[in-house]
Amino acid sequence: MGRSTGLGLVEILIASTVLVIALLALLSVAGNSIRLDAVNRETALASDAVRMKLEMIRSVPLMHTFARFNETGTDDPLGPDTAEGSRFEVTLEAHGLGLDGEIFFPISDTGELREDVVIPEMGMPCDLNGDGLIDDVDHRDDYLILPVLVRLQWQGTSGAREVSLAGVLLP
Repeated sequence: MGRSTGLGLVEILIASTVLVIALLALLSVAGNSIRLDAVNRETALASDAVRMKLEMIRSVPLMHTFARFNETGTDDPLGPDTAEGSRFEVTLEAHGLGLDGEIFFPISDTGELREDVVIPEMGMPCDLNGDGLIDDVDHRDDYLILPVLVRLQWQGTSGAREVSLAGVLLP
């Protein structure tokens, strides 16, 4: 009997199906890679913006930092409501991003700069005025170190996103 050397219809269908599945998987991986690249780009831009804001805060004399960047405008160094405050915006038009930022200090519910506030990401509680005690007194006028947290939030390609950076300001 003679042998058939060609491919049958069933073999061609199986090979075509395998090829289509492989191509769909490849397209899915490529699409996910493109989306992940956009997320990584957003995160990198936000991280850079947070670092720049923290460096700008560090450039201010330490004893004026809390007054300039807290949420209360009544204690601003140059008069009421003259300082930047705790909220800021970063617009990255080239990337279509608008980021909402906020600066946090270890404050109580009444806005006092306190040593006894528990905020682990800021290393709190902590002795701010160097007297060796952690107390419940407002230290806005006698702090020697100042923990700070800068946070950016935005609506990105993958949904709501956030980047934050904590630091301790020293004289």
